[in-house]
Amino acid sequence: MTEIIVRTDVPYAVTVGGGVSRRLPELIRCADGAGTFALVSDNTVIGLYGDRVTALLEKTGKRVVPYVFPHGEGSKNGSEFLGILDFLARSSLTRDDYVVALGGGVTGDLAGFAASAYMRGIGFIQIPTTLLAAVDSSVGGKTAIDLPSGKNLAGSFYQPSAVICDTDFLDTLPPEVFSDGCAEVIKYGVLGNEKLLRHVTEKGTGFDREYVISECVRMKADIVSADEREHGVRTLLNLGHTLAHAIEKVSG
Repeated sequence: MTEIIVRTDVPYAVTVGGGVSRRLPELIRCADGAGTFALVSDNTVIGLYGDRVTALLEKTGKRVVPYVFPHGEGSKNGSEFLGILDFLARSSLTRDDYVVALGGGVTGDLAGFAASAYMRGIGFIQIPTTLLAAVDSSVGGKTAIDLPSGKNLAGSFYQPSAVICDTDFLDTLPPEVFSDGCAEVIKYGVLGNEKLLRHVTEKGTGFDREYVISECVRMKADIVSADEREHGVRTLLNLGHTLAHAIEKVSG
């Protein structure tokens, strides 16, 4: 197990390793004052890990209420965002309660943005289940939804209180989705980690998951700690994204 501290205005820990989700109750002590966890997930991930994570959250003695949305980028929209906010209100969440994002980048972005807006901000925990979310979107506090005009055009900088990355969750990823996340790993190597780049070049997709994810998170944590709201060095992390988002937009 590896722990990386992200030193933003309110520091938080990113915990990486195989089976670390089993320690979820102790890893989210930041939420001791909560009474309810709103578990936000898509209809694919909830079937894989929803029962397990719900049971672990319930071990803390809190109430768990699930919000499930259709998987895919198409759900990262204003309608789903408002749907989550209304769900939080109908579920009587207060400012002491927490949103828990269980899933990939779409889930984290959508749930995080909702957490930042509900009652002007409530607690937020990330549990990434894709490689891309583990090495990038779950860390650093960028939350957003897409607009018809383009990707991620409405959102906020809103840091999670904790990130728990169980590398075992990656076992259920389709090979093409795992490869998709590998592009982000390579980005970190190109940005200044020759050892990481050499490791993934030698090992291919059979790389050491805890080592690779931890290295990527360390690099991102250092950059985000220096430039939380992307006024300077944090723009380096967008390497490849601008062009790729344009391709994504025009290609569907």
